[in-house]
Amino acid sequence: MSIVKNYFRNQVKSILADELRDLRSDVSYRLRALEDRAKVNSHQLILPGHILDGYEFLENTPSAGMVSWNDCHIVYKGTTYPITDGLTDQKYIYWTKDTNNDTFRTHFNKPELGIDDVLVGINEGGKIHLLIQTGKFVHGSAIVEESISNDEIAANANIQAAKIGDLPASKITTGEFNANRIPTLDANKIGSGELNEARIPSLSASKIGSGTFHADRIPTLQIAKVDGLQAELDEKLSSADIGDIEQDISSLESARDTLMDRTQKFGSDGEVISDGASIGLGALSDLNTVGTAEIQNNAVTNAKVPNGVLSAQKLNVSQHFIF
Repeated sequence: MSIVKNYFRNQVKSILADELRDLRSDVSYRLRALEDRAKVNSHQLILPGHILDGYEFLENTPSAGMVSWNDCHIVYKGTTYPITDGLTDQKYIYWTKDTNNDTFRTHFNKPELGIDDVLVGINEGGKIHLLIQTGKFVHGSAIVEESISNDEIAANANIQAAKIGDLPASKITTGEFNANRIPTLDANKIGSGELNEARIPSLSASKIGSGTFHADRIPTLQIAKVDGLQAELDEKLSSADIGDIEQDISSLESARDTLMDRTQKFGSDGEVISDGASIGLGALSDLNTVGTAEIQNNAVTNAKVPNGVLSAQKLNVSQHFIF
């Protein structure tokens, strides 16, 4: 019988401990507040802000990555709200006035808070960052998303590359990258378009580690932009070579003038011969280039020979002529 009695006694004590735990915490809180009546306690203030009073937070309790709290009270606008003891491994710990105001609510994602609600703290892997207290540093996770604009970033802010995840090219609208900022940029990273010459003021060839530039990508590249190219050209093409080229050009021009001069002489009066025009014998004699080999048989007819221009000495016939 004593065994049964002890069992039920322990069960009742356990139930009462669980049911009366919050009540005992609240009683202990109020007893501490009554210890010194000369002091003004937080529950006696009617303030528009939230006050966290009579609290205890334990880090990495009951296990790593978790925080626990007990004997917490939220005092808001003159009303005290006792908070049930609890624990969490979630990131955000907050209180809402109109919904479950006797507990701290928790979530992994940033909550949406109303005008009467408050973010109590942030659990950073088992370490608590209380935000409801004044005079504390603000944790970055407490910043409202998309609330930081360009004006809040200092002009000389040194943002580390590791903090910039995947920055698309469209976000870079002005300025230019120093060559040292692009240590291993492959040519295949430039998919389209072209780089203006002014954007590559001092890019050395050693910065282009692989790939090939297509000629279309270098439409107006000056010789001076390619280190050593001018010297290389000067070495390959000496002044003597340039003189030979100039002499060859002069010879070609002279040959052209001679050909033009001879073409002019095809006319009887010096005009240029055209299709269907007559060629004077004087022009042929001046050229001294038309022999019997150049005249086909029966090609010269009586109509082609003007009167008085063919002498008897030019005829090879078996008759005698008196002239």
